[in-house]
Amino acid sequence: MPAAIQKDIDAYLEGIRSQVTYLDCLWDELYGSINASQWGWEISKEQADYLRAKYLFEPEDEEEAEDFRQTES
Repeated sequence: MPAAIQKDIDAYLEGIRSQVTYLDCLWDELYGSINASQWGWEISKEQADYLRAKYLFEPEDEEEAEDFRQTES
């Protein structure tokens, strides 16, 4: 796994544990790291989807996000 993603996962999980007020910023950082690694060919789309689902989205949220992406196309 790319170091940037691991760093952001660790920061996000620590933010959850510590109940920080800037959790939304940590969420955005992790989302951006996953996207950058996917588009930079460091990880596959499947790996990126897995990481997003595991750390960022509840299962129903990921389905809603996928539905939204399909309607944008």
